[in-house]
Amino acid sequence: MNIAPVRTEKVSLDDKVILEIPFFNKEQVPDLFCARYARLSAEYIFGVKFPVTHAWKMRNHPQITALPTDNVSFKILSNENQIERGSIVGVYVPKSQRRKFWRHYTHLSVYLGEKDKIPVFLEQFGDKIRISNLTSYDSEGLKLKEILTISL
Repeated sequence: MNIAPVRTEKVSLDDKVILEIPFFNKEQVPDLFCARYARLSAEYIFGVKFPVTHAWKMRNHPQITALPTDNVSFKILSNENQIERGSIVGVYVPKSQRRKFWRHYTHLSVYLGEKDKIPVFLEQFGDKIRISNLTSYDSEGLKLKEILTISL
């Protein structure tokens, strides 16, 4: 990995997996660069290398497989262990300034796994690094649109 985080924090999930969540400085990952944060975090935590591109363009990269989803089907797939940790998730944020009719989503997060049987995500949301879950996405009106995996 070319960019090392300035610090990390440990997070525990249901199955006692401890993950080290990376924090990068603003020069490495400026505010509102969710795609860069998701890509670097997936590589740092899970060793999965996604291509360098914008959030809304990643789905079109030839190495990416995009599986349509929504909040309900994602939870079902997660509960059945059908989603790999380290997958990047395309999220539609209704209040995003980057929303356009041709963009399937405006934001990317990294799927970490489950905590209390609820899917958990890592993301840079605006100027904050946060761990969110499907319940908080529902309450904020955020809609999952696609699960992005890398094809080797």
